[in-house]
Amino acid sequence: MVKIGNLYRWIYGHLTGKPTNFYWVIKGKLAGSGLPTSLSEVRWSSKEKGIRSIVTIKEKPLSSDWFSDDIKIDYFT
Repeated sequence: MVKIGNLYRWIYGHLTGKPTNFYWVIKGKLAGSGLPTSLSEVRWSSKEKGIRSIVTIKEKPLSSDWFSDDIKIDYFT
């Protein structure tokens, strides 16, 4: 099931340029979405929606090439 979900997220992201299931939990302050799978999805989140931090629970970190001074990237072990 995970591979199917990963494939769906990848296809959706490459077609739309945004992560799956984006929604505001607290409007303008806290959002949730499917895992970003590309730089364009991270850029959409930061430029279109004003997201400045991304938190994931993946074992493997997101690509550091996707982030700039506009989006904070921290990893905790």
